[in-house]
Amino acid sequence: MTTARLAWNKAAVDLRMTFTSPKDLFNIFVFVILMLAAGFAQWNHRTTVLLGGMSLMPAVGAMLSIPSLIALEKTDGTILRRKNIPRGIPAYVAARIIYSTVTSFVSMLPLLIVVFATGADLPAGPLDVVLAVIVIMTGGAALVPLGIAIGALLPNPREAVAMVSFPFMVIAGISGVLTPDQGLPDWLNHIADIFPLAWMTRGTRDAFAGHLHTFPAWIFVLVCAAWLAAGSLLAVPLMRTMVRKQTGASLIRRKDKATVA
Repeated sequence: MTTARLAWNKAAVDLRMTFTSPKDLFNIFVFVILMLAAGFAQWNHRTTVLLGGMSLMPAVGAMLSIPSLIALEKTDGTILRRKNIPRGIPAYVAARIIYSTVTSFVSMLPLLIVVFATGADLPAGPLDVVLAVIVIMTGGAALVPLGIAIGALLPNPREAVAMVSFPFMVIAGISGVLTPDQGLPDWLNHIADIFPLAWMTRGTRDAFAGHLHTFPAWIFVLVCAAWLAAGSLLAVPLMRTMVRKQTGASLIRRKDKATVA
């Protein structure tokens, strides 16, 4: 079986389990509810807030949820079982990218609907909206391998969340997700431009403002796609190294340690 087929099969199983689980659906849409509340609380700036939220949601899933999930699946043997499947690790990484992209798209739709339903004065046409969605999905997918790499390096879910939360909040803050004009120093803006989140946010706003004729959409997509490729090249070897070091005995020791903690 090819890597793509393995990846799709796993992603399809995970998606089916998620969309039939009330608890998982609540976890997906709780952030949507918070963003909608923020948009209505700042009614005069609702479009800026909601468009920023559309970029922030896939980033939160990739950089906060994925590392915790990877660290958890290291301890319960899920990833160890991929060790004996040909092309199992690349397929696992690809499946996580597919899963995160689909769930991000589903969770983004309510915000997109509200942006138009509340009478936002946007010059965006159908093509601009499609380009905005492509930018967000590519950027969100680009962050997933980074989340996987972080999860592979950290020993348990609690450390994964603790180690990633503060750096992520800083990057989100300087990327202008909710407030695009922050008056930050140029050097800080240049640091933000290194990461896909800033490109996702800027590309989304430019698309809905009808400004993609001045900064072509393909540039945003190209930057995010480059991050996706680089992150995958990093995540797969790290996962293979992690799995190579795992044995049944080490898994039991890690579970016992987690239980005691």
